[in-house]
Amino acid sequence: MLNKLSHVFFNSSIIIPYILAIGVSSLMSKESIVGLICLLISIILAISQIIFIKYLRNNLQVFKVNVTNVDDEGNNWYIASFLSYFSPFIKNLLRKEIDNYSWILMGIAAILLVLGNKTTNNPILRIVGYNSYKISTEQGKDFTLLSKRNIRKSNDVRKVIRIFEDILMEVEY
Repeated sequence: MLNKLSHVFFNSSIIIPYILAIGVSSLMSKESIVGLICLLISIILAISQIIFIKYLRNNLQVFKVNVTNVDDEGNNWYIASFLSYFSPFIKNLLRKEIDNYSWILMGIAAILLVLGNKTTNNPILRIVGYNSYKISTEQGKDFTLLSKRNIRKSNDVRKVIRIFEDILMEVEY
């Protein structure tokens, strides 16, 4: 299991698409410096998230888990999340610049999301093909399982790594 800094880094992925949307929206409204900076930041963060996930898959201890229940409701989060990333474009269509008040609110929201104890869903994992599942184990503990496969039955899950207290990732198919 990883430490708090890794948890903060993992959670920072939730803001990457939003930073990308601000960058593209800024470029569309001819704010090229803000747009380029946001694009560069989002690209660097996305690449570092992918490297981080590869590191996890290769370096955390693999173990077998006995799953009693699988629920694919974990995949429903991304629709609402991805829709929220369009807010900079809506602001652009309304011909309003992102004012200082909006920047402050976005900053506070990002800090709360990233530093919170709750692990957020990772949109970068969704983009590279991972699905989220809510699973229950024989010990009665519930987890979020990340897998590239479509899992239908509890015996489909074989070996996992434990990323955080409540998140497992399937590593062998």
